Amino acid sequence: MKTLSVLILHIVLCVMAGHSMANASDLYFPSAHQWETVSPESVGINPQRLKNIVDYARQQNSSGLVMLYKGRILTEQYWNIPLQKKEPYQRFLVDITSDGRTIEDVASVQKSIISFIAGMARELGKLDIDQPVSGYIGTGWSRASLSQENKITVRHLMSMSSGLGVSLNFQAPAGSIWEYNTRAYSKMVPVLEAATGMSISTLTRDWLTTPTGMNDSRWVSRQWLNDSHDANMIGFAASARDLAKFGQLILADGTWNGHAIIKNPRFLFEALEPSQDLNPDYGFLWWLNTGNKNQDIPGDAVWALGYLDRFVLIIPSKRFVCVRIGNKAEKNFRLKFSKLFNAAVAN
Repeated sequence: MKTLSVLILHIVLCVMAGHSMANASDLYFPSAHQWETVSPESVGINPQRLKNIVDYARQQNSSGLVMLYKGRILTEQYWNIPLQKKEPYQRFLVDITSDGRTIEDVASVQKSIISFIAGMARELGKLDIDQPVSGYIGTGWSRASLSQENKITVRHLMSMSSGLGVSLNFQAPAGSIWEYNTRAYSKMVPVLEAATGMSISTLTRDWLTTPTGMNDSRWVSRQWLNDSHDANMIGFAASARDLAKFGQLILADGTWNGHAIIKNPRFLFEALEPSQDLNPDYGFLWWLNTGNKNQDIPGDAVWALGYLDRFVLIIPSKRFVCVRIGNKAEKNFRLKFSKLFNAAVAN
């Protein structure tokens, strides 16, 4: 049962979501061939402080940075990253577009992509997150006993509260502990495929990338993966622009240029609020700022986070989307980025 504080937060977020819906008309959506820009001066942002953000991203091994304000590009920058042999970034560099933008396996940012796909499946009545995982993919998917495994629901996978260890061994009863667990999460892919009767590539194409024009995005096999990695066997590859489109879709409450991709946004709103009491800064495969631990961005900010400091940052109250891809940055990179962001946009 949710605590009183989480229930109150739920109400507040629903009110905020409704407010966001009421103002969706202020958002711009790019066409297939054009993406409008906006100058910092025209939206009350100090140009030098915006440059400070760009300079910091460049210094921190970024290959791409895109910042949107109400859907228009505030800044878009790309850099070549010097690579060393056997550097992890090389594994995640999938392709380069015709105009020189990198397409990268964005690591755990994929979790938030899956969250959206799961929301679509729920809306269509294909997925019940309170059903056992074994009800979709059969028993024996974990190393827990049959009785322990059958108590693990899809909700537990999406909220990181399965009670399993990184080798899918039993650690605690489902719902009793919170532990970030990519191997447990990765079972969401076969769950969605079993629930819908479609491959994850087809689901993502039909429900997300085609409607939004995310033409650089696709699922890729991770040929380099072995049993020592706590990772999914497939990666979601995307350009910075495509991730910005995804962020814009979330900012617009699941609509794209007046078309409701997810028609019942409560399945999206629920993903962006605390999914359990154990870690209120985690939704359904999204990172939250509900406790306002990061004082330099608003409490309604949500993050899709991935290895090597990739992120999609969405701030509904400020109408911003920020995307950063590339190689590993310094410690506390996101915190320092947030401070620079706050300095640039603070009125």
